[in-house]
Amino acid sequence: MKSLFRRFTASFLVLMLLFASVCFTATAAADEFPNTHINTGNQRIDIIEIAKTQVGFREGPHNDTKYGSWYGLPNQPWCAMFVSWCARQAGIPTDILRNCAVAAPDYGYFDIPYYDGEEYTPQTGDLFFTKTFSHVGLVYYVDGEYCYTIEGNTNIDGSNEGIGVFIRTRKISDYYFGVPDYNYKSQQTHQCDKSSCISVESAHPHYSNYLCSVCKAITPDYSSFNYADKCIDCAKNHHRGYVGDCDGDRIVTIKDATAIQKHIAQVALIPDNYLGFADADTDTVLTIKDATAIQKHIAGIDTGYPIGVAVT
Repeated sequence: MKSLFRRFTASFLVLMLLFASVCFTATAAADEFPNTHINTGNQRIDIIEIAKTQVGFREGPHNDTKYGSWYGLPNQPWCAMFVSWCARQAGIPTDILRNCAVAAPDYGYFDIPYYDGEEYTPQTGDLFFTKTFSHVGLVYYVDGEYCYTIEGNTNIDGSNEGIGVFIRTRKISDYYFGVPDYNYKSQQTHQCDKSSCISVESAHPHYSNYLCSVCKAITPDYSSFNYADKCIDCAKNHHRGYVGDCDGDRIVTIKDATAIQKHIAQVALIPDNYLGFADADTDTVLTIKDATAIQKHIAGIDTGYPIGVAVT
């Protein structure tokens, strides 16, 4: 009996040690690439120096990275989120370089001008984009016809299967280059940093399903408040909602038509702050016609109503 007990105890200790080892390894991996750079105020230099501290980072299974977790979109392609993370670490305001999870320079994404490498010579701190807008990274420095880049969700051999943060060499003429206005004097009264975000259903349009803690403290209802005196980026990009969007997820889907039907049947009422958006046919009365109009809109049938149009 004692021998059986000893074997059980020994096995239990081995399992505990293995568990502790796994936990320690995971923790160590998470802390293996901290940002050790002290910002100088030169944003072009700071964003690159921060990116350099991350070179060698490797993703975990299923695109698991600290950048995706920070952004609120774990286990997703993360090249743009890596750039966003570096920008926030560098203290660059979001009205100079916005948070973005997509490799696109356009309004609603990184929102910066971009130029063709066939006509433009990039600078340190610029963003590069593939011409299919499938990947983005940071320009480290330029050497003749080539630029050295620091990029996340990439692979040192150039394959499409990204595994980490690497320094790469790319031919300038093959790419577009986004140019943030680092000389712009930010009008923000606070740094809207997603690392301090709170998940909510009603979100700023420039963050995906998140409000930062500062803006969240201003008011719980984005649809009825003017953020202009608190967050310029919010005011610049702010929409109260969209015609036909009854559930506040900022897109018009069959769920909105169903929400109207349930509201009319008194099964589940649409919150007061979304009722105005539910009036899809703009006749000031909520009826089954509104649900039908949304269904037709989703089916691609022209209803003549402004469904999906932003309400400012």
